[in-house]
Amino acid sequence: MSSKRASLSSGTDIVILAAGLGARMKSSTPKALQRICERPILRWILEAAFSVRASRVVVVCGHGAAEVAAAAKSWYPKDFAAGRLVFATQKKQLGSGDALKAALPKLSLKRTVLVLPGDAPLVRRSTIASLMKIFSRSDAAASVLTAELPEPFGYGRILRSGSGEFTGIVEHKDASDGQKAVAEINTGVYCFAPGHLKASISDVRPDNAKKEYYLTDVVGILRRRGLKVTAEKLADPSEALGINTRAELAAAEKNLRSAINGAHMASGVTFLNPENTCVGPDVRIGRDTTIQPGVFLKGRTVVGSGCVIGQGSYIKDSSIGDACSIRSSYIYESKIASDVLIGPFAHIRPGTVIKSKSRVGNFTEIKNSFVGDATKLSHLAYVGDTYLEGDINVGAGAITCNYDGVNKHRTRIGRGSFIGSNVNLVAPVRIGRRSLIGAGSTITSDVPDDTLAIERGRQFHKPRKKRR
Repeated sequence: MSSKRASLSSGTDIVILAAGLGARMKSSTPKALQRICERPILRWILEAAFSVRASRVVVVCGHGAAEVAAAAKSWYPKDFAAGRLVFATQKKQLGSGDALKAALPKLSLKRTVLVLPGDAPLVRRSTIASLMKIFSRSDAAASVLTAELPEPFGYGRILRSGSGEFTGIVEHKDASDGQKAVAEINTGVYCFAPGHLKASISDVRPDNAKKEYYLTDVVGILRRRGLKVTAEKLADPSEALGINTRAELAAAEKNLRSAINGAHMASGVTFLNPENTCVGPDVRIGRDTTIQPGVFLKGRTVVGSGCVIGQGSYIKDSSIGDACSIRSSYIYESKIASDVLIGPFAHIRPGTVIKSKSRVGNFTEIKNSFVGDATKLSHLAYVGDTYLEGDINVGAGAITCNYDGVNKHRTRIGRGSFIGSNVNLVAPVRIGRRSLIGAGSTITSDVPDDTLAIERGRQFHKPRKKRR
């Protein structure tokens, strides 16, 4: 075979071994669908796989196969429809070699095969691309991705000769004490040259402590046939982290979160305590924004430049403009313009738009409403299904009564109006521009422009009877 084989030009098939039961997770959710940094494990691996332009990605399912396949199809419907994403089923959990054998009917004999473990979501797309590039320029029949770990317990060990040449892999349960002392481990990532995988995997036998078909044995079979097998070591061993327990799930989350936060810091964002801040993979943050401890930014949230996102804030699927201050508040599926102050302890619910120079203070809740520019809701207000035109003051304790027990109704408040404290606006109702609603009023009918509206019982004073 040529030392520069045309494996990349003929394409690469990628197999993801996602059939594991995940018994140590103690969960009814398949291991492949356990989540880290908002996404299931399998989705992280699929993203890396498709990023290197694979001809086909085969997901081997086992436990919860229907659920796993349905999830993957929902993430990549176009690739599934085009046949670039396909599925194979491992009916019994008989080891990694048996899982890969289940994928063989879906693979092309003319393409390189890259194998990825279904429980190692930290392997970077750049690592995969580099491994494929190195392998395509070699004359090896197979290549193994390795890593050195300070605590390699549970991983298969890489065996090398005195000169450092790769000689094989031994699983932890089958390793001698001397072999267990080896720190270099098998990551479960392999490349196989066209044709070599199918020709050797049928010879794998369950001659081991677990009576399973080990994929690692394929490497030994190729070497016994006189074929070259190489091993490439990871520069960052944290990529090799496999997930089998809740503790390992948390460790992977911490590692990935550190990478995400680090990328934002490199782009000009300040994190006061990055270890205690959760930012999702799809979040965008502008320069000179400060993220205080305990903040959660999730979904497709966008934060502008020069903002301060205060301690304990939770923002999901929302956009925040420039120069905003969000203080210990919850914001969901809303749009906040520039120069807006929210909180502390405000709750901005889905469908809300807040325009520039507005202020939403403590213990104020806004739902499905438009808040025009320079509007103040400073404390203890509820605004639901309401359109506030702008330059409006809403006093403490004021609420829009938008629900009649069956249907939601709208309220509209004109520009420049003043809503006094403890006012009830019973929707549907319209308040005109520059109008003033007296404190304590319950308004049930429309108020014209430039009007003072007061609705409350007359105050009486009666002398108290003297106590005996």
